[in-house]
Amino acid sequence: MRTAIISDIHSNVAALQSVLAKIDTLDCDRVICAGDLVGYAAHPNEVLDMLRELLTIGIRGNHDIALLDPIESETFNEFAREALFWTRSVLTKENSNYIRTLRDQEQIDDIIIAHGSLLDPDEYIYSPFQAARSLEIAPCRITVVGHTHYPEVYRFEPDTGLCRDILVSEGEVDLEEGYRYLLNAGSVGQPRDGDWRAGLAIYDNEGSGKIELHRLDYDVHMTMDRIIEVGLPSMLSERLLEGR
Repeated sequence: MRTAIISDIHSNVAALQSVLAKIDTLDCDRVICAGDLVGYAAHPNEVLDMLRELLTIGIRGNHDIALLDPIESETFNEFAREALFWTRSVLTKENSNYIRTLRDQEQIDDIIIAHGSLLDPDEYIYSPFQAARSLEIAPCRITVVGHTHYPEVYRFEPDTGLCRDILVSEGEVDLEEGYRYLLNAGSVGQPRDGDWRAGLAIYDNEGSGKIELHRLDYDVHMTMDRIIEVGLPSMLSERLLEGR
């Protein structure tokens, strides 16, 4: 079984189209998403129309939650809040209702999906210590998260509690029996690791299993131009090329 894993699309339809085109070439059996479908960019309906038809399973992220409850956006920066207010004004009823159906966590076979962590949907996992807190309670071999916009793989040994960061942003990681893994596929629509290309992960459970991390070019200028056209802050456009 090959599972395509995406996260943090943030209304970037050009990036999503590039990722889906790649998925079509990788013999995947299903697609799952770790949240933040909307926010920042200016194609929320196009993105949600595609995801509603595509996803095997998906969850909501903090931007999706804040879209439905403005109080939740009070801790966001002014640019993120403005993007959510604009998104709320243009979102179709069908797409708004779809976001309302999403949950904070989902489990499918040997994968559990959360946006931030298994403890807190708004927690950012940047270190082995933080990853271990989720992995020690994980009911599955693979824990999938998003939120940081950084591609990352952590390996946890249940017998010792040791957790290590497998430093890879692109390429393959062979999995080992007896360990649990935390996987962040990075961001489709707004990477923050200095690489503007869209992120995608594949989990293949054949044999001992492996994880593939991909980075993909897309028409970033189309996304940048559309952000400006609809009157959103220019910073949301400029940051895309910087991967931040």
